[in-house]
Amino acid sequence: MSQTIQGPPIVLSYAYTLRIAVTGQGGDVLFPDGCELRADVRSYPGARSILAELSTQNGGLVRIDDGTIEVRLTAEQTAAIGHSSVVLDLARTDPNPDVYLYVALKIPVQKPVTRGQA
Repeated sequence: MSQTIQGPPIVLSYAYTLRIAVTGQGGDVLFPDGCELRADVRSYPGARSILAELSTQNGGLVRIDDGTIEVRLTAEQTAAIGHSSVVLDLARTDPNPDVYLYVALKIPVQKPVTRGQA
């Protein structure tokens, strides 16, 4: 079973970065050099619609080291979120078949008081 990690809030219409460090069972390396990762951002686990697609290929997931990654959402992606929280989990896509990593995030979403002047 995956452990859900609570992240700091996403502020709508602002870029978001979250660095997370995880340890594999028995010291396993979760994010080896060159690994490919993927995550769908959804309003809840069973939601049909995907709010954002993140991957190492599109820069939404960035490997920092063997146990650390960054989750990155653009201001445009956060502006499109219309919910009070989002969820995502991680899969490695470089092995065949894909490997579920049992890392899940639940991130609250808040509307900013200070907004752009556009």
